[in-house]
Amino acid sequence: MCNILHKTLEKINKISDLENKKVEQLLMDCQHVLSKKK
Repeated sequence: MCNILHKTLEKINKISDLENKKVEQLLMDCQHVLSKKK
């Protein structure tokens, strides 16, 4: 799930640099959820 999200966000990131912070935040949240599952 996170992997697909990551790739989608990378495409969005290329379109808009302004979204970069939001993208990073989403990735952080995603990784946080993954690490909790471990």
